Amino acid sequence: AMTGLAVGTTKFFADATKDAMKYESTMAEVAKVVDELKDDNGNFTVHYDEMKSGLKDMTTLIPMEFEDAGAIAAAFGQSGVTSTPEILNYTADAAKMAIAFDSDAKSGEWMATWKQAFNLAENEIVNLADQLNYLSNNTNATAADLAGIVTRVGSLGGMAGVNTSSVAAMADVLVATGVDDDSAATSLR
Repeated sequence: AMTGLAVGTTKFFADATKDAMKYESTMAEVAKVVDELKDDNGNFTVHYDEMKSGLKDMTTLIPMEFEDAGAIAAAFGQSGVTSTPEILNYTADAAKMAIAFDSDAKSGEWMATWKQAFNLAENEIVNLADQLNYLSNNTNATAADLAGIVTRVGSLGGMAGVNTSSVAAMADVLVATGVDDDSAATSLR
């Protein structure tokens, strides 16, 4: 009986150590691209702990792995979002989008690209994601395919005077009529 207890205790501590390493490895990736997480000497700041806690809390409310939430946060950090609360808000939106789109951390990359390529505010990004989800629910196009097309078309639509809603609708029409997503993106460019 004591051997079983010792094995169980050892496994508990091994799992806890593995989880801690996973969190720290993920946070190291986020800290590379979010300046406020480290001071000028490379030491972690209070924002690092806020980000880590925020991401952990998020994964208890939204069914997403910590590593995926961290990858999303890093994508927004790379896109120029600099404050921890703002990154956490974007990350929560992207995590919800990942569920709706049946995708993963890729949703954060899409949203971060839309932010930069289309110069969209957070609510506009969420509205675009909602539109893509609506279109995919009402045609045979998947939300992930539409998001990929809109991302690949990027700011070219804006430069041509076409808004994101129109790009999304045109992408949906092309995919719904059987055009593969790569050809649809090329056509829209």
